[in-house]
Amino acid sequence: MKLDNFDGSCTPVQAADWLSYVEDKMEAFEVLAQDRVRYGTQLLKGEAQIWWKGVKSAHTATHGPLFWAEFVRQFERRFYPATFLDKMKLNLNNYVQDKKTVAEYEIGFNQIVRFVPHVAHDETFAPWWSKL
Repeated sequence: MKLDNFDGSCTPVQAADWLSYVEDKMEAFEVLAQDRVRYGTQLLKGEAQIWWKGVKSAHTATHGPLFWAEFVRQFERRFYPATFLDKMKLNLNNYVQDKKTVAEYEIGFNQIVRFVPHVAHDETFAPWWSKL
């Protein structure tokens, strides 16, 4: 299994793309849940690897081994800055179709909503989903 390394020197969108790519590959290769952190973190290099060693050390000392869901939570906290997430929420609130085709609108909407995940399960946003 050959996957791209991640050094953390990228945009939040690129970080999300990398994480999604790794999760897709682990699923495709049927990597067991208990092995995902060990395999996924082998792809971290440079600043990302330094960050991970600190997280792992702090967490393991107080809570024991980390599982993939916790890795993802920590990864998102580190590589999706609060200012970026606030911007995505604002973009979502102001997002309109304007001159976009339905396909273009949907692509843009999906790019935003993946950083505002509560929207996918929030009934108050049902009118938006019905337009897609």
